[in-house]
Amino acid sequence: MDNKKLLGQRIKYFRKAKKLTQEQLAELVGMEPNSISIIESGRNFPTLNSLEKIARALDIELNILFRYSRTRTNSEIIDNINFELTKLSNEKLEKVRLFIEDFIL
Repeated sequence: MDNKKLLGQRIKYFRKAKKLTQEQLAELVGMEPNSISIIESGRNFPTLNSLEKIARALDIELNILFRYSRTRTNSEIIDNINFELTKLSNEKLEKVRLFIEDFIL
């Protein structure tokens, strides 16, 4: 898969994690909704200026958008897990904690 598609997938992933539509993200970064769609589908590579605005709107560091290699470091895996955990309710977090304890022991 080429870099444009991988970057587009990352942007889409973080947009959905923030529960934003393409239209909402476009409004936050001052772009047309169609532009976000084109970027997410991997048909176009955004400018650095646009990438900075997108990262800011998604409340992530710019470099996070480029962490799409197949081989991930332990630190990247932990970062990704932590990001996912922040989206869970207390009840679901407790279930995850119990699952991890059962898995490890």
